[in-house]
Amino acid sequence: MLLISQSNNLKKSEQPRDLAIIAIVTGQGMEKLFRSVGVTSIISGGQTMNPSTEDIVKAVNQSHAKQALVLPNNKNIFLAAEQAEKLTDIPMKVVHTKTIPQGLTAMFSLNPEASLVTNQKNMDSSLEMVKSGQLTAAVRDTQINGFDIKKVSTWALLMVKSKLSLMSSMLPLLKQLKRCWMLIVRM
Repeated sequence: MLLISQSNNLKKSEQPRDLAIIAIVTGQGMEKLFRSVGVTSIISGGQTMNPSTEDIVKAVNQSHAKQALVLPNNKNIFLAAEQAEKLTDIPMKVVHTKTIPQGLTAMFSLNPEASLVTNQKNMDSSLEMVKSGQLTAAVRDTQINGFDIKKVSTWALLMVKSKLSLMSSMLPLLKQLKRCWMLIVRM
């Protein structure tokens, strides 16, 4: 079941807000985090729970806004979000966030005074700065980038400049993340 959670700070008698920002995330903690940085609506979804085009259109049309930005936070949701752009009642743009860290970074690049297109471009551009890593277990046997991946094997993933690196050991991932952290601390 898809849950669309709207911000309740707009009363029926008030004018529509200028911009709705709709993020697709899973869990109350992520919802609270994204709301704290200005997201106005949440579609519950993500890995293996991708919302449909119809779900995204519904969230945008129910936003009570003049225009909207959508943060998919998962590459598998891009197509549905891009199709929704063509079907909504108000102008809408997709910010191509692949991960939660990219979604948060995009929000920090939002300029409420800028146009919808400018915000989308600036937010998309900010994603190049994001470096994130994660550990995962393979759910099936496959082959990616020359790696033979066996079901249930553990892999380290590093995302830098929207490029994915795959490692069969956590040590290279931790070294890369440490290097990234040291660069941030020095700034």
